[in-house]
Amino acid sequence: MSAESTQSKDPFASLRKFDGDSKAFWTRLVDTLRALSGAAAVMVAVRTTTGEDVGAWRLLGKSLADGTIDYFPGSAVRPMMEAAAFGERLTAQADTDKLRGRWCAGPLQSGGDAQQCVVVLYLAENCQADLASILTLLAQAADLPEVYLLWQKLLQREQDVHKLVGALDLLGRLRDMPGFESASLYVCNDIAKNFHCQQVALAWKKGDYFRVQAISHTPRFEAKMAMVQAMEQVAEEAADQGEDVNFPPIVGQQSVTKVHQSYADAHKLNRVTTVCLWHNGQVTGVLLLQDHQMDFSVEQMRSLRVIADQIVEPLYYAYLRSGWVGKRIARAGRDWAKNQWNLEYPWIKLSVVLATLALGVLIFGGMTYRVEAPFVLRTADELLLPAPFEGFMEVTRVRTGDAVASGEVLAQLDRSELQLQEVALMADRSRFISEAERARGRNELAEMRVAQAQRDQTEAALALVRAQLAAAAIRAPFDAIVADDFGLPMRSGAPVRRGDILLRLARMDALFLEIDLPERHVHHLRLQAPGEFAFASRPDFRFPFGVDRIEPMGIPIEAGNIFRVRGDITVEEVPDWWRPGMTGVVKIEVGRKSFFVDFDSPSG
Repeated sequence: MSAESTQSKDPFASLRKFDGDSKAFWTRLVDTLRALSGAAAVMVAVRTTTGEDVGAWRLLGKSLADGTIDYFPGSAVRPMMEAAAFGERLTAQADTDKLRGRWCAGPLQSGGDAQQCVVVLYLAENCQADLASILTLLAQAADLPEVYLLWQKLLQREQDVHKLVGALDLLGRLRDMPGFESASLYVCNDIAKNFHCQQVALAWKKGDYFRVQAISHTPRFEAKMAMVQAMEQVAEEAADQGEDVNFPPIVGQQSVTKVHQSYADAHKLNRVTTVCLWHNGQVTGVLLLQDHQMDFSVEQMRSLRVIADQIVEPLYYAYLRSGWVGKRIARAGRDWAKNQWNLEYPWIKLSVVLATLALGVLIFGGMTYRVEAPFVLRTADELLLPAPFEGFMEVTRVRTGDAVASGEVLAQLDRSELQLQEVALMADRSRFISEAERARGRNELAEMRVAQAQRDQTEAALALVRAQLAAAAIRAPFDAIVADDFGLPMRSGAPVRRGDILLRLARMDALFLEIDLPERHVHHLRLQAPGEFAFASRPDFRFPFGVDRIEPMGIPIEAGNIFRVRGDITVEEVPDWWRPGMTGVVKIEVGRKSFFVDFDSPSG
């Protein structure tokens, strides 16, 4: 073999994209090196540079022409391996009883600093290859382990991406499933297809036990079938341990597999695998995978774990939505209580606790009772304004509900006729004064007395007219509210008679509540009892008051007897929208009462 033929074509092209496991790779590598170099023997060894076994060489692969010959005696080869581990390519003459050729050694790139890998070839005396081509071949092979590792990582990434895409596709389709049963069956069929399983089943926890909900490619099955019950026992064993279980166990597994083994033997299965579905720290479901031939690797178990973690959430909420409304509410409450307090049989325990609490509250508890009654807002000072004389209404300046100030003109009577009478009386007075003066000048005493009497009579009539003119403007005697206008604004120009009621005024600084309390509540009430009242027109506002007086005599009405109670309003400032006559409801506190001894007490 010449160096030119070695460099013209890569002799290790197949090894650079080798997709087998590591053991097969090392076997292929040493066989290829022996075939290309014409060596009688090829060995690959590795040692670690960290940890407990630092410096100890470990054999990875060996290819020998004669298995009875020790081609690599340690005392002769070890120094060469030490040198090759640090990057040298070297040869040495073999001079033992059975070996008369040469050894060639060189480094191999292991893909990291934690390991040192070397290859050693033994060339017999009759080997035709020259040393230069052998060293060139070793140089070409130096990167093969590192390339193999990178290629394996690339293949693993592709597989991971494929599995991730599959998991996302399963998750997306699962969210569109109409119900829990159809979603469970779809999961079983999808996993059976992607992992090449003979059968996949899903067991879901209902109450305290796991029940098989779906079996791949089996839309209908009987829950009492022996195989179904055996599947549920297998799921119980996995859920009790809280971990994924394989039978036969994979590397590193220490799970109990007694029920798994019995199930596999009974159904002549080569592999039984269970994967737990976790939700809120509890196993809510178990996937059972079975097959006659296939063995699961650690990578496949990891893929199953990823899929299980993705599908448990939509499956759980699909399960919560299944069944009738009452069943869903009970299931959600039971799961919540178990998640929060780890309670078994929560509804029974909750019923006992609630019954005990209710009995304790009835015996020892109580509450502040309040009685309700209607009220009317009253004022202690009201004034009726009548017509001062007979006449006609000229103008009305207020309406019901208006606030008026002391001295403000509320209404005006027509004064035109009175003004004419005033003018006529003033003329008559002047005439009578003149007549009295003429009679005095003529010394007619009797005539003078008559004229003076007529003058006095006229002045009295004039004073009356002027008084009526002053009273024609009806004014408010104090600050008040127009409680009732008796339709006066609509009677402009209408005649009124003396004494007709025109307006009703109410003072706002003397308001109180007139409460009609039913007879059945009187024995609960006490003076100064606090309470609240609200107007029917403004129920969103509540105001405080206290009981000021209770009338001892009942008043019969159609619905029964009532007692009049006066309430003292305790607000600091009376709102401007309050009006006497407004109605509403009061609630009066009558003290704390026990439920057990006073069930019929009214409460607000």
